Amino acid sequence: MPAFRDLQKLSRNPKGARRRQDRAGYHDGRRRATGDGFKFTARVLRAFGRELVRECERLGVIIDLAHINPAGFDEILSITTKPAIVSHTNVRRYHDIERNISDEQIKMIGERHGVIGINSVLVSAAKEQSTLDRYVDHIEHVADLIGIDCVGIGFDFFEFIYCQWSESRRNELAAKFTTPHFIPELRNHSHAPNLTRRLVERGFSDDQIEKILRDNWLRILKDVL
Repeated sequence: MPAFRDLQKLSRNPKGARRRQDRAGYHDGRRRATGDGFKFTARVLRAFGRELVRECERLGVIIDLAHINPAGFDEILSITTKPAIVSHTNVRRYHDIERNISDEQIKMIGERHGVIGINSVLVSAAKEQSTLDRYVDHIEHVADLIGIDCVGIGFDFFEFIYCQWSESRRNELAAKFTTPHFIPELRNHSHAPNLTRRLVERGFSDDQIEKILRDNWLRILKDVL
């Protein structure tokens, strides 16, 4: 969603923000009125961006740190106090790319008792390693670092859009960012039971699975809204 450019409008209509300010105005590495996306690694928030973040927190709008650059990530956490989320990302241990987050960033979210949603697209740089087990590896890595209460699903299913793109647009994405690899058993929402079965097979308890699939996100909604 576009960032609000008038804080008075945000205050009058916080529901218009859908109660979640996406990336605090950042997306796909682009520059915004609030600040810059993940490609601009050293740039922090602009003055309006800081005002927007503080007002969002005051109004009970969840702050989503997906897509933001590292400097902005750090600054937002330094000027807020409530649980923050990264709605859809992966860990750099398995795919070291700008769009994914580091162990240090994971721990920062854990300190706030926030939630990190695991993305189904950027689980590996290699197509043959883009598997359901690797997806679960990402979940396990976050849980090992900050606990099972701070990890959830953030599928971000993208294949149906990607398939409609022209070859030139796909090549542009590959040149500027990466080539996405889609997990054969997790391509859309109808495949979600495949993940549940794999979590069972990997030794997760019923309580842990409920937290990953649902309860951790519900806690965030109750804590922040």
